[in-house]
Amino acid sequence: MLEELKTLSLLNGPSGYEDEVRKYLKEKFQQYAPTYIDRIGNIIAKKGKGERKILVAAHMDEVGFIIQSIDENGFIKFTSIGGWDERIVAGMPLKILGKKEVIGIVGTIPPHILKEEEKTKPIKIEDAFIDTGLSKKELNDLGISVGTYIVPYSNFITQGDIIMSKALDDRVGCSILIEILKEVEPNYELIVASTVQEELGTRGARVLAYEQEPDLAIIVECTVAADVPNIEDYRVPSKLRGGAVITLIDKTMVANRELVEIAVKTAEKENIKYQFKKPIYGGTDAGVVHLTKRGIPCLVISCPARYIHSCYSMTTIEDLKNTRDLVISILKNLG
Repeated sequence: MLEELKTLSLLNGPSGYEDEVRKYLKEKFQQYAPTYIDRIGNIIAKKGKGERKILVAAHMDEVGFIIQSIDENGFIKFTSIGGWDERIVAGMPLKILGKKEVIGIVGTIPPHILKEEEKTKPIKIEDAFIDTGLSKKELNDLGISVGTYIVPYSNFITQGDIIMSKALDDRVGCSILIEILKEVEPNYELIVASTVQEELGTRGARVLAYEQEPDLAIIVECTVAADVPNIEDYRVPSKLRGGAVITLIDKTMVANRELVEIAVKTAEKENIKYQFKKPIYGGTDAGVVHLTKRGIPCLVISCPARYIHSCYSMTTIEDLKNTRDLVISILKNLG
């Protein structure tokens, strides 16, 4: 599973341009179940038969950027796709997805020539630029122009139990979907789906839920771990090595309490480490899924990760395994 996650994390898949990830997942999904792609780009596999329909979904897209303009000297103006913390963008290495991939750096003014009032202010994305060292003509020759997508440039690093990479949100969920298709033999109709454009407002999930209309849904995510210095405990949504994260409530959804109870009982019965996501932060595909048509009861199970929406997120093999085991055990027990 670790190798699967490595491959998935290093694929390029900003919201609206998920082609590489979708192609890879299609090859994997169709090994275990009939698979198809819907009109918006979600990939869907169906396994088993029965009166009930249970959806398990994880989004395939990642946060990124897109080019707005390029001046004659080749300096690139860009804007964000998904939620970025402007404080961390300056100096970030980026991969520009032209006909040929090109690496650039978010340029910064050298500290030696900054004005005093500028030294304490983060650079806004609208004021930032990307420097590849190439001219506009050289970039155009490489298929890089207005509308070209950009993702963070990073490696996949393991250090003991620690995993560091871009796009763990939510390639962790995608890797678990593959495990589900391998291991679960349902006596109900199991719908396994990877959605597009979650980072732009859960757009793929809205189409998916409307089309499939399942009896209940489990969303598999990667969520904020903030167990770091200078953060009060009550503001920490989840912690590394705390186990699979069960959402009770977030900004877009109140989880179905019966499903939460099933998750807790399953974790305790199977001796799977778990934690509750504490504050009402964030949102997931469940936000639109649970409001579809007559309503769809939803449960969100997440893997904790520090520094999501950055060049390098951090999680652990232990947390990955606990998240995987809890989701699979719930699906088996639902039978």
